[in-house]
Amino acid sequence: MDVQRHIFYWIAAFVIIGIFCAIFLPGSDQLENCQKDDPHIPFYQPVGDGYYSELRQFIHHGVGPSRTSPVIEEVLLLMNQSVLKEPDYDGHHPPNNLLWAWFEFIGHDMFLSLNSSHNDFTTPRIDASQLYGITTERALAIRRLDGSGKLRSSLSPHLDAGDDELFPYDTLSQTFDMVDDRGLQKVLVNALYNLWLREHNFWCTRLKLDNPLYGENDLYETAKHIVTGEIQAITYEEALPILLGRDLFPYCYSGPNRDARIYEEWAVGSLPVFDSFVPDLIITRDQYTNSIIDETAYYTPTPVDIWTQGISSVLLGSLQQASEPRDLFFIDPLISDTALVQSRLFQIPSYQAMYKHYFDRMLTHCKTHIHSTVVCEALDSVYSPVEGPNGIDLFIGLLSENRMGASLLGLVGTHLFIDQFEDIKNSDPYFYTSNFAVQNYRAEIHHVRLAKILLRNTNIHHAYLGANAFRL
Repeated sequence: MDVQRHIFYWIAAFVIIGIFCAIFLPGSDQLENCQKDDPHIPFYQPVGDGYYSELRQFIHHGVGPSRTSPVIEEVLLLMNQSVLKEPDYDGHHPPNNLLWAWFEFIGHDMFLSLNSSHNDFTTPRIDASQLYGITTERALAIRRLDGSGKLRSSLSPHLDAGDDELFPYDTLSQTFDMVDDRGLQKVLVNALYNLWLREHNFWCTRLKLDNPLYGENDLYETAKHIVTGEIQAITYEEALPILLGRDLFPYCYSGPNRDARIYEEWAVGSLPVFDSFVPDLIITRDQYTNSIIDETAYYTPTPVDIWTQGISSVLLGSLQQASEPRDLFFIDPLISDTALVQSRLFQIPSYQAMYKHYFDRMLTHCKTHIHSTVVCEALDSVYSPVEGPNGIDLFIGLLSENRMGASLLGLVGTHLFIDQFEDIKNSDPYFYTSNFAVQNYRAEIHHVRLAKILLRNTNIHHAYLGANAFRL
């Protein structure tokens, strides 16, 4: 019995020590690549040919020929009704407007808009290509090239120090010089672009202190990798858990033979749903007193407001402005029109086809499955009896489906987002948990949160920032 007791004590001791090590020792934050060795890929990210991948068609299950019925005008008519679903946030603080702006910002990183005038700033992974570009010419054009590694910037004479550094601004054309012109279209998204400009330049200053021998390219490239890692960490550790109501699996690199893919179902059928929720009405707040500056001011999609108002008041206002709920009847008609046209042009599978793909069964009747009665009646008035549930466009179905548990999305939307973001993460050799270019800062990147980025790059007082910048 003594021998058995001693064996039991030793086993218990090893278990306790193992648990302690897993929790408290460095490297226990799921920071390590699932493969033992880092991928043998050059330090600097390549640009141009060989790096950009064309959009790859996701495997379609049950998709038929291009649908022309019902006509898009009929679908848009049902979206003019004023029916609003009040979301249940399960006791959590509801998300704010910054969450939707963040996913539009990330969408710019991952997917090249068909309406954009540029064609050189996006790659199928989260790599900050919308900030830095992927061609040598474009990347060099936004750099100071003065030995500091920093990006070019202007100082606004209208703003206090700490909130005055912005992208180079042309006072005649009232535009910022950015790689991605989509960053100019919405004030809140524009503020995020300028926030990360400041973060890059912050890291260049810090890296020079940490590594006095670093030259221009060392400072620029390392800061670029760190900023990219921070954007990845905030997306996967902070934003996606709120959107999906769960954490994604730890990073597991799938190897150099696996190309990153952007699913057309996600980019064309799903992403426009969330772009529409970035508001045009921005409630700005004073970054020192938190008082509302102008509750009725509509900001037009021009950069002049950022140049004169700064990003602190815009971001603070969005932090305390509740996000719009996902709803069929609360969607921008222009975005809806574009999304439906492109969905049918690309022959995106119907909502029914995606539902069958994920759950291996057909949606037999709208009301008995996932849509609310009111939404179902509206859909039936357009899609039935011509096609019934089989004909619902994916874009319309994602807007209409009820929430799945803690996720802000429905059944299909949640699975589609998980598939897309798992795929681009695990096919990215530069994901921060494995990227040896940031190995000395990996733990710091892993624990960074958007609130910390806001604190050191804006004049927003810490009292007005919660632990999670995406919740009220």
